[in-house]
Amino acid sequence: MGARDATERSLRLADNRATRIQELNRKVEELETHRDMNTSNRARYACWP
Repeated sequence: MGARDATERSLRLADNRATRIQELNRKVEELETHRDMNTSNRARYACWP
């Protein structure tokens, strides 16, 4: 029983880590998209001599 409990605990931990990594990846993608949008908008307002 101890090995089974340890295995289940390990799988839950791995699942939690995978979920957290997915959340962080989604946040990074959102930030990159937001940054890219700001960069493209900024270029539109540049003054050219």
